[in-house]
Amino acid sequence: MYFLLLKKLQRWAHHVKQLLNFEEAIPVKKVGRISFSKHFKIADGSNGTQIFVGVIDRLWPVAVKRVNQGMQSMEEEVYKILSEETLEAHFLLVPTLIEQDEDFVYFASPLCEYNLEEVIEQKSNPLRNEFTPLKRASMCYHLMLGLSELHKANILHRDLKPRNVLLGKYSSYGAGVILTA
Repeated sequence: MYFLLLKKLQRWAHHVKQLLNFEEAIPVKKVGRISFSKHFKIADGSNGTQIFVGVIDRLWPVAVKRVNQGMQSMEEEVYKILSEETLEAHFLLVPTLIEQDEDFVYFASPLCEYNLEEVIEQKSNPLRNEFTPLKRASMCYHLMLGLSELHKANILHRDLKPRNVLLGKYSSYGAGVILTA
């Protein structure tokens, strides 16, 4: 199973392999079931939030969103709403695990390869050639379905932009677009 997951994660496979091999010279931070390295930062968010490549239980590749203690209340509230069994969140990125230490709260979510901003702005992006008119229309449709799911849960996305539209296939519906909440 591990090798199948790495095969799907072409962009991050090397980082995940290094996290799983503690003999490497990369310092790894472990918080509860989540392990990650500050050397594998994916992005910076608002209010000091940072996102890293990580793993859960030394098995499942994830994106780890590190939020300062005191700034996490809204994130936790959204997580609780999106995690309710009655909510059908097929086109939203829902954290799978939350851990915390004295300084931060860590949200682990499925690891996506790219965001829409990278595909639009980087001419060398491998997904760029796949964006046919039909694929673009399908992505817009999936994005609207994600927004609809948020609105049904009474959540308003206050920072909708290409960087927050992640590309991956993590739902049973084969969604090409996953919206961060």
